[in-house]
Amino acid sequence: MKIHGGFIQCIFRIAGTAPHNSFYEDDQTHTWEIGSSPTVTNALQQFPGATWFVAGSGDLRDDNGVGTVRTAQWFRIFKPEQMIVQVRLSGNMIIVGANNTSVSAPGAIHYHQQQTINGQPQTPGASKFPATPIAWPTIQWDTGHTSPFSERLEQPAPHTLPGQSQPSFGPQQPGYAKIGKAFFWRIQFSFS
Repeated sequence: MKIHGGFIQCIFRIAGTAPHNSFYEDDQTHTWEIGSSPTVTNALQQFPGATWFVAGSGDLRDDNGVGTVRTAQWFRIFKPEQMIVQVRLSGNMIIVGANNTSVSAPGAIHYHQQQTINGQPQTPGASKFPATPIAWPTIQWDTGHTSPFSERLEQPAPHTLPGQSQPSFGPQQPGYAKIGKAFFWRIQFSFS
């Protein structure tokens, strides 16, 4: 059985609040699209021309309580980056994986900042940060291999032990900002 295109998507939110009305929010939707020309070796289908992109935006307000307030907003925009996606069909399972280690989108996050000290606005600043895809877990779906195949999955947010910090997924993410309840995954493939 051969896959003739599809996509994998992950949606999550990072948010948190702190004293003095400080807050952080960042919404991200990562999408990996695969084409219809895989390299097939036994049950493994490798898509070297797959693309990844991420959409989303966020903002923060950071007040130190003694007269300095920093506000910032950001959005993500860039052309899709190429990467390799691997899909293995095994019995009634679809096992999906990707090599994200070498993929990055330099300057994809457009970041605008304003700082106010003792009520006086300072010169606004702008900068750009790279965007990188999130690491995939080994994702498995049960299926009867009907086409098109569509599935949704909820994966718990990363767990940290006391004294450990949660991984950072957003620009300038403070320690109090955490991933919401879960990563939400969607997958859809067409087969022949």
